[in-house]
Amino acid sequence: MPVGALDASPGLVFVMVTRVYPRPQMFIVEHERDQRRVYVQPSRKVPISAWD
Repeated sequence: MPVGALDASPGLVFVMVTRVYPRPQMFIVEHERDQRRVYVQPSRKVPISAWD
């Protein structure tokens, strides 16, 4: 998972995911050392098979 490569620096991190998960479209995960990760997912399946 690419998010696992992030360091734990404090602050706000914006993460865009490419799939639809069974969660709200936007959600926040508190991470170590005062880091908050804001995840945003598409509202429906993205109609492409590969990212450039």
